[in-house]
Amino acid sequence: MWYWKFQFIILALFGMLMNSAHAEGGASDKLVTVTAKVYRDKKKPPLNGLTIPSTELPLFFVPRGDNLKTYVELPITFNRPGWSLNANNKIIIDVDKQDQIYSIPIYLKPKMNALLLSAHGPNGFIETETIYIFAPETSEKAKSKLIWDSVILSAGLASINYYQAGTGTYNSMTGLISIEYATPPQYWSGLSYYLNASLASPPLWESPVKSGSQVIEAKADVGYFLATQKESSARHQFLAGLSYLTMFSNSSPFGFANLIAPDFGYRLNLMRSEDSAFIFDFRYVALAMPTQFKIYGFNLNSSYTFKFSNGHRGEAGLNYLNYRFYPEEERVVNLGMFQIKFGYSF
Repeated sequence: MWYWKFQFIILALFGMLMNSAHAEGGASDKLVTVTAKVYRDKKKPPLNGLTIPSTELPLFFVPRGDNLKTYVELPITFNRPGWSLNANNKIIIDVDKQDQIYSIPIYLKPKMNALLLSAHGPNGFIETETIYIFAPETSEKAKSKLIWDSVILSAGLASINYYQAGTGTYNSMTGLISIEYATPPQYWSGLSYYLNASLASPPLWESPVKSGSQVIEAKADVGYFLATQKESSARHQFLAGLSYLTMFSNSSPFGFANLIAPDFGYRLNLMRSEDSAFIFDFRYVALAMPTQFKIYGFNLNSSYTFKFSNGHRGEAGLNYLNYRFYPEEERVVNLGMFQIKFGYSF
């Protein structure tokens, strides 16, 4: 019976996730888009042959640790036989390569930015025009967007297998809700952060007793990205921090509370594109000295993350944890939990 409940809930969760994405996608024209505006000085004559197809440009953001570099791509066409066009003293359109749309990448400073364009003609003639790009509060808006895009709220199911010496085995299938923040993957070296909290509740199926058990897990880690080639698909990250685990059992003779221990791990992002990646995460929880092989804790996580058409991020994940320890001498506790979840960014 519980198997069919499991299948039904998975389908329901997936349906809700898709409906949410579709609803927001349909209303994407109401979302606030951060843009820069282009101005040409009307008090001075414009460059002959120069056309700017769009005067409102979307911003692109490149994270650098805790900061962001903001840039735009300025589209231009230049059609003036015998003349070339330079931007900041570099040739961008040659004499024989006209009638095309070119994009000039420009890294922005706060508020006003100036780009000097110069046309070079026969006999050394030079004409110039300064293009102004206005982008108020680009860094603040971009940083806020990047942070909230990295926060994932997930829902799913958890399968719990618990053993306690003197009490026996307890199994259950529960709902699952979690929230997670992870620094976006980067190919340059630098610090990173990871925060996660999850609740496995309420029980949908229990055996051999109905106790309404709940499992709470949390992690707080600081990490470090290794520098890799920009073209490489792999982003390597090492982490260290604290893990927290507790299990409530509503007066039943099993469970434990407030298990806190340091954790160490490795996280691999395999980038399929700028907007999608496979993520593999391993954590070792140091419940005792490494020489005490009968006492251990670890997490194995895998997920696939992608972006919807509305700009929000989705994630589908499979996680497994296993903890074995002795709260009292000769009384072993073993908790194993398998999770499946679907998430959506803020």
